Amino acid sequence: MQVLVFFDEDKSQISVWGRTDYPDCGDFKIPVFPGGEFCGLSYEDLVKIEDFETDPVTQAVIKTTPRRPRPRPEDIQPIPDFLRKKPVQP
Repeated sequence: MQVLVFFDEDKSQISVWGRTDYPDCGDFKIPVFPGGEFCGLSYEDLVKIEDFETDPVTQAVIKTTPRRPRPRPEDIQPIPDFLRKKPVQP
C-alpha cells in the first residue's frame, strides 16, 4: 500500500492518504495528531517523511521517502512575464 503524508504546521496535524491493497481496495484519509501513530509510525516519525509503502501481506512499513525541505520565500523565483496571462484586448 502506498501512503502519502501531508503535514499541516498551522494545525499541528498530519493527514495520511492512501489506497488499500487488493482485494479490499479503497481510499482513505486519516488525521494523526501529536502523540498518535499510524502503521507503527509515530507522529514524530510521520513529520519527517513524505510517503511510505507497506508490505501487502504483513502490513509492515518497507520503504519511506524523507520529506524534502520547503523552499524559503526568498528562494522562490518570480513568475516570468512570458508565462503570465495577457490582458484581453476589447
